[in-house]
Amino acid sequence: MAKRARAAGLKVFHVDPEGFPRPDGSWFEYPLEAPQTGDVVVRKSATDAIGDLERLLNLGTDNG
Repeated sequence: MAKRARAAGLKVFHVDPEGFPRPDGSWFEYPLEAPQTGDVVVRKSATDAIGDLERLLNLGTDNG
């Protein structure tokens, strides 16, 4: 999907904390897959990132 979005001239957003908590409370890290130059990476859960994404989407518009 990201490849098609880039080909269409759209900005690609990656929303991912790059890991998740295990049942024992420890953190399991994993690398983010394939971000490219120009992509926006938000290293938070989707729940926590909504405000950041709204601000990024409004950059350069009359709304923000």
